[in-house]
Amino acid sequence: MKQHYFDYAHRLAKYSPLIYQWTQDENLGLFDFDDCMYAPDRMNLIDNNLQWQADNSNRLLIIEQHPFFETDEKYTETKKEILEIADKYSLKIYFLTADYRYWDTLKTNECFYPHWYFELRAHALAYDYKNFNWLENKKYNFSCNNMSNYRSEKIYNYIECFRRKRSDWLLSIYDHPHEQISTVDVHDIGKIKQDQIDIWDNEIKHTIKMYEYDLYNQTEPRSAMNTLFPGHVDAHCNLVMENSMEIEILSEKSFKSFLARQIPVYLAHAGACTMLRKLGFDLFYDFVDHEKYDNIGLGTDRFPEYWINRIDQVHVLIDNLYTTNFTDFINNPTTKTRLQKNHDYFYSNTIDKMCIEQFNQLLNK
Repeated sequence: MKQHYFDYAHRLAKYSPLIYQWTQDENLGLFDFDDCMYAPDRMNLIDNNLQWQADNSNRLLIIEQHPFFETDEKYTETKKEILEIADKYSLKIYFLTADYRYWDTLKTNECFYPHWYFELRAHALAYDYKNFNWLENKKYNFSCNNMSNYRSEKIYNYIECFRRKRSDWLLSIYDHPHEQISTVDVHDIGKIKQDQIDIWDNEIKHTIKMYEYDLYNQTEPRSAMNTLFPGHVDAHCNLVMENSMEIEILSEKSFKSFLARQIPVYLAHAGACTMLRKLGFDLFYDFVDHEKYDNIGLGTDRFPEYWINRIDQVHVLIDNLYTTNFTDFINNPTTKTRLQKNHDYFYSNTIDKMCIEQFNQLLNK
């Protein structure tokens, strides 16, 4: 397969052969926005790429793996440059974005594309997760893992998890060598209270378990797609911390629970649970009523209080579980059957077909 600067085709062929074949049948070009946005000498490379694309097709799909704030100057500049050069070569441009708001409500030239689901599925297949011996008798009822960064909302949530001191929870953090947890200062987090600051400074940042040496499969290269950690393998439920609660994204983190046969609860941007249901996954609303937190923040400005409110509401729901015999639900054979269905659905090509249907609507608008 011929490759060119910012060509997304080689990735898509690996992540979703079905969607890739559809792009070939429709004679659509594929362009990697994220690689382009951070490239040096970007303008010349965009021009060379789009000229090459125009020699093969008059329609181009721009894949945005991450959603970006409209206030991000580099993002808006890159998008403007692409559109101007595309116009020079008479290319019709469509954006496939990680922003899940554009699934039901297609913009003129934009649609949601779950890139990170497809990349995680390809990784799971490549490293034979299907034949991994997923534990039946798990040690923990809940896990909460952070493999990404130390955003304010993640620190706030860790404090709330840690203060409860439940022995059936597994909490862990990935230790970035360039972003040491011991240097994190929590004083700038929204409405944080002094007792929360004390918990972080005195009890968490020097003692919490680190992630990086815990892979079950030590031959698997370190990657954001890694799933064979105790937090996924050895816990029944997962309090999923998305990449950010301020951006509408479903990263690989949102899908790992289905792969690991876990019941998920989400700390993500508003509407994430609704979108995952639309994609076809069972979120066990009869176990945790996600509707009580999933819409908090919709229609509001971006300010710390709404994600604090959502985190607080999630912990209220989980606290309420601990007043019930919720382990009976976890161990119920029907629950295990539903978890297996999520696992099997994860590996199916149903979401691929759903995306093709959406993309066809986009092209025909």
